[in-house]
Amino acid sequence: MNKVKPRRVRLSSVANAIRLTKVFSEQEYEMGISALAQRLGLAKSTVHRLATTLVEYDFLEQNRETGKYRPGLALFELGTLVRLDAGLKRYTDKTITDPEALLQELAAVRSRGYAIDDEEMEVGLRCVAAPIRNHTGEVAAAISVSAPVQRMSKKSVLVTAPNVIAAGESISRRLGYLPSLSGAHLGD
Repeated sequence: MNKVKPRRVRLSSVANAIRLTKVFSEQEYEMGISALAQRLGLAKSTVHRLATTLVEYDFLEQNRETGKYRPGLALFELGTLVRLDAGLKRYTDKTITDPEALLQELAAVRSRGYAIDDEEMEVGLRCVAAPIRNHTGEVAAAISVSAPVQRMSKKSVLVTAPNVIAAGESISRRLGYLPSLSGAHLGD
């Protein structure tokens, strides 16, 4: 008796959308429709439709100034979920490895406007970090101050944090961030 192999069903539009999200690299973080179409071997009109749909669902973002596309927040979130599912790597005894505890800490970071690394990456090292936002209000980078725990006590973190936040806000303004226009707050 011959076994019948199930037919593989492939939606080419889904496959092309996946290929589109995977075409970016550190060297080519942003690309226009023409470059994407050439790289994928697809018509520009097809790539434009795919990119428009992926932007709508946050899998891609479009740079308002250049019109080029780059990976979106949804891809980052999926990567975070995969990392959480695979388990968080422990660097020290203080590293947060529980996904629920990490989500709670991220909520606390948003609420207070800065993050603290209290010997989570390296024993004997403490760090305070604040967001740097671009002109659209998105977090584009961070600024931090690190010191040995002997020099940065938990009490001095409370003194250092406002200065780190102020530096982040100053850089954000230089990048064109205007809190009143973007709807985002530096502490978000």
